[in-house]
Amino acid sequence: MTKELITQLEAKGHKVVEVAHDAVEAIRNWLVKEKGIKNSFDSWHGGKSVKKRIQKVASGLKRDEGKTWFPELSDKGGNKCRDTFWIETFHMVILVYAAKKINFGDDTYVMRIQLAALDWNENVDREVSSLQFHQYARNPDRMAPTRILRPKSFNFRKMIWDNFFAKL
Repeated sequence: MTKELITQLEAKGHKVVEVAHDAVEAIRNWLVKEKGIKNSFDSWHGGKSVKKRIQKVASGLKRDEGKTWFPELSDKGGNKCRDTFWIETFHMVILVYAAKKINFGDDTYVMRIQLAALDWNENVDREVSSLQFHQYARNPDRMAPTRILRPKSFNFRKMIWDNFFAKL
C-alpha cells in the first residue's frame, strides 16, 4: 500500500521527502535505499519499541532472575548522602533571571544564566545580620529562629557597565 501510494504520488509530479509508517523493515529499506526518502516510524511504534527495550534492560540477565537487586545496588561503597541545598538555591536564583514561563532565544538565555551566576557568586555567602524568631500558629510554644541576611549587593552590574563602556 505504501509503495503504491508513493509511486502514484511521484507519477503525478509530487516529491515525497519523508514517510511515517508502521515499523515494517521492508518498507524502511525500500524507502531509504531505493527511493532516498527519509524514513520515520509513527509515535506509537517508536514508543512501543522504547518500552520493550526498557523492559529488557530492567529485567536483567536470565541467570539473575528471581534475585533481588538490593545486594547489587548496596555494595558499591557510595553510602554518603549529598546535600542539595546549594544547587536548589542556585536554581532559584536562575529562575529570577530566566523564568520558565518565558521562552528566551539562545543568546538571551545564556546571557541571563551568566547574570544569575554572577549574582550567585557575589551573594552566596552573605553574612547573617540578625535572627528573627517566629511563632507558629499550630504550635505556639515553639519559637523557630530565622536568619536575616544582609541585603544583596549588585556590584557585578557596575562591573558589567564599566567593561561595556571601556570597550567602546
